[in-house]
Amino acid sequence: MSKIFIGYYYGKSWISKLIQLRSLSQISHISAFLPDRNNEEKPGNFVIEAWMPKVREIRWCEGHKKGTLIDIYEIPCTEKQQDCFYQGIKGELGKGYDLRGFLSFIRGRDYNNPNKWFCSELIYYCLNNAKIDLLQNVEPWQVWPKMLHISPRQKFCERRRV
Repeated sequence: MSKIFIGYYYGKSWISKLIQLRSLSQISHISAFLPDRNNEEKPGNFVIEAWMPKVREIRWCEGHKKGTLIDIYEIPCTEKQQDCFYQGIKGELGKGYDLRGFLSFIRGRDYNNPNKWFCSELIYYCLNNAKIDLLQNVEPWQVWPKMLHISPRQKFCERRRV
């Protein structure tokens, strides 16, 4: 059985606080952890995330405030689903951050730009493309980080602190 690793961030910035307030959750951000290069059963040190100004691959601790907690969960899947997810998300690298989509998340309206992403929208879209259904009857632009966090299809793996 293969795994996909998802990181849930308990952010400390004012934007994080706004997301936390709006979503009634302490979680404010989400990213995909790439598997460890030496042991694919563990999350590695690089993530892919939608972060201003674009989707990027970066070390897991860069760009986040000191003290930010990250809970990493694993989603069991087939090898085909794992490949599809990680190839799909890597294919989105360099696309813009969807500030209007983020505002739709805050305001509850669809301002979605299909060529740009915000964090949970990107993860959910790539999971769906890999045929991993964590939620039903929900469009990617509607997904908050908290919504994916409560899915029972994933298992806590480890906690890190920036």
